[in-house]
Amino acid sequence: MFYAQRNIYLTGFTLLLGLIMLATHTLIAELIETRTQVLDARKLNNIHAASDESIVANKQSEISALKEKLAKINKELEEYNVSDYNFAQVKSKAKNSREEYLELLEAHEKLLKKVEKIGSKSKLV
Repeated sequence: MFYAQRNIYLTGFTLLLGLIMLATHTLIAELIETRTQVLDARKLNNIHAASDESIVANKQSEISALKEKLAKINKELEEYNVSDYNFAQVKSKAKNSREEYLELLEAHEKLLKKVEKIGSKSKLV
């Protein structure tokens, strides 16, 4: 009976070790699969990071080009504003000159009328 009982214990222990080995094998297989997925994810992340860096570099160069274009346009606008200001000055000077000319013309006409009056009075006498 001792041998039979010992064999039952050994069989049970062997079955237990078999189950433990099966669980360990499953865990190791999952660990290997997970590591593979992590490595693939890191590779993809590096690829995306590199592409993101190139995209960022492209966007930065585009931004700098647009800033240069904006500066050029602002400079042109400033020149146009200066020319508009100069045009406004010339226009106001022309307006003032015209008004002064009209005043002088009126004064000239008044003087001519006075001269005519004086001339007509001297003819009468």
